[in-house]
Amino acid sequence: MKHIQRTVALLLVLVSVFGLTACGKKEEEKKTLDPQAAFQALLTQLEYDTELKDVGDSGAMYFPDLPEGATVKMYAGSGYYADKVALITVAQESDVEAAMNSVKTHVQQLRSQFQSYIPEEVPKIDNAVIWQQGTSIILCISPDYQKAQSVIDGAEALGTQPSETTEPSQTQESTEGTTQPTEPSTEGSTSYPTLTSKSGTYSFRSPIFQVDDSGFDGFRYIESSTKDYADVVNKIAENLKGVTKVYALPVPTSIGIVLPDDIRAQMKDYADQGEAINSLLSMLSENVIGVSAYDNLMQHRDEYLYFKTDHHWTARGAYYAYEALCKAMGVTPYTLEQRESVDFTGFRGSLTQYMDIGSDVSDTITAYYPYNRDATMTFTDKSGAKIDWPIINDVSDYGAAMKYSTFAAGDNPFTEFHNPGVTDGSVCIVVKESYGCALMPFIVDHYSTVYEIDYRYWDGSLTEFAKEVGADEMIFANNTMRINEGLVAGDLNRIA
Repeated sequence: MKHIQRTVALLLVLVSVFGLTACGKKEEEKKTLDPQAAFQALLTQLEYDTELKDVGDSGAMYFPDLPEGATVKMYAGSGYYADKVALITVAQESDVEAAMNSVKTHVQQLRSQFQSYIPEEVPKIDNAVIWQQGTSIILCISPDYQKAQSVIDGAEALGTQPSETTEPSQTQESTEGTTQPTEPSTEGSTSYPTLTSKSGTYSFRSPIFQVDDSGFDGFRYIESSTKDYADVVNKIAENLKGVTKVYALPVPTSIGIVLPDDIRAQMKDYADQGEAINSLLSMLSENVIGVSAYDNLMQHRDEYLYFKTDHHWTARGAYYAYEALCKAMGVTPYTLEQRESVDFTGFRGSLTQYMDIGSDVSDTITAYYPYNRDATMTFTDKSGAKIDWPIINDVSDYGAAMKYSTFAAGDNPFTEFHNPGVTDGSVCIVVKESYGCALMPFIVDHYSTVYEIDYRYWDGSLTEFAKEVGADEMIFANNTMRINEGLVAGDLNRIA
């Protein structure tokens, strides 16, 4: 018996010593890994689909709610690619959890954006490598993600999948719609039409939710991202003071306008877009003219303002925002009745892949031509080629998912419009993402020349370009969901 006890004791000692040795070795390996060296190795040893460039002081803007004192060094590529490497350093270890949450939120937001616009980039994002040691966090998104993992192998590596967390703006999965209500804002709502769903329920179909035959993206208000966006617009306006008048037109998304009222009362963690827009406008400086289209859209919310199968607004929705913009500018809008229009049927947009709908459910795109049909446009594509194109293109034969590109040729880095009917030499710059495409046929009627810049893909300086072309006005037309993700502020600051 004593022999057995001595044997067990010896085994326990050996296991204990071995365990301590293994742990000590692991701890030693972690300590010898230099985050700066790992960051440089990821930059130089991996293959990327695009050239990565230092984003400078824009880096922190891409990560919502980073702890105070955190620093970000980030290299990213063209907006057509998700590729990036970022090193986040926090002031103290107690800030690591909050910083990790910020990084995961950024990856989630990045996935949402690319899923809507360039879905072929999503696999890279789904294989994002996130590593943390001490007060350092590294994020790497690359097609060579396996090598990225091997570069930092030996450290504690954390992979993140967007499916691991529920987007804060969305409810947990539910087919009954029984979540606790958050009281929406009722300011001015007495004049708004009431909308009621057919089913009385919604279903969460990650990453969207569906009500009847309509899909909706969620919406979360993030004050820090909104402030970053306002600060960048304010900075640009300050640089252009006395040269170019700057307007900010935050664009509401469908959940903020046409979500049925009975469903809105059931939604958990729903952020009121009217309040979010007012908050943004309150952050703008005296050099920026803020324009809220929320009230005008809400007054017409029983009309066909947003597509059922796509995250964009219709031309009619864009028109009511254009009306609000014209009012702020003190000009008379050309009405829809003054414009010729064309219909394109069979549109099934970006949300279709997540929705439980039959093949018979689709949207109709009604496109309105500029009042002056002689207006022209030339766009520059991502390869630098310049192409003359109709402002409203015939997309009858396009695939069901591509028909939104009828508006101003869709998303391109740079587009130039000329209107021979306006001879005063006026110049306007519109800084937008895809929501702005449907605005362009309306805005072009009021200027001799309009330059459309997609902040995600264009390289240059907005301030210098505005001075170079003698821009009278610059309009920031960005949708509220992207503004609250931090991606817009970072990209805008990069080209400010």
